Amino acid sequence: ASLPKPASFSAPIEYFVKKGIVIKDIKCGLNTNLALDINGRVYWWGKCTSNFDESIAPTRIEFGSGVDEIEEIKSGANHFYARSSKNNHYLWGKNEYNECLTYDGRDFVHSAFCINQIVGLKLSGSVIMSVYLGHCNTKLIIKNFHVAHSNRGILNF
Repeated sequence: ASLPKPASFSAPIEYFVKKGIVIKDIKCGLNTNLALDINGRVYWWGKCTSNFDESIAPTRIEFGSGVDEIEEIKSGANHFYARSSKNNHYLWGKNEYNECLTYDGRDFVHSAFCINQIVGLKLSGSVIMSVYLGHCNTKLIIKNFHVAHSNRGILNF
C-alpha cells in the first residue's frame, strides 16, 4: 500500500478551516480518523476496509433526526463509537466479527446503530456505563459493573 500524496495530509485541516468548524476531539483507528466538533457533530475520514470508499475530506456522520448532541467518540481499528448527551450509545463501521453488536450478518454497518435498545442480549433496560473498542471487539460496562464484550461474534457477559 502506498502512502497518500503529501498534499492529501492537509485535506482534513483545510476542510475544517474553510467551513469554520472547531474540533474538540480526534480519535484514530487503523487507517481512519474521527473528529468531534464543539457543536456535537462527528466527522470521519480515511480508509476503513477494502470495500469502503477512501475519504480524504471528512464526511459528517448522521445519527438521524432528533438525536441529541454527541459528547464522546471512540475508535477501534475499523469500527466507531459515539455517546450522546442523553446517554445514547452508537456503533458503526466494520462488523465482520460483530463489533457493532448488530447480530444480523452484515460485514459493515454504514449508519450509526443505537445499541441502547438491543433486544434479547440482556442489555434491554440495562444502563451502559462505558464502552471500550479494541481491534475487532467491543466491551461494554453496564450498571453494577458487569462486563459484556463482543469477541469474534459472540456477546459474553
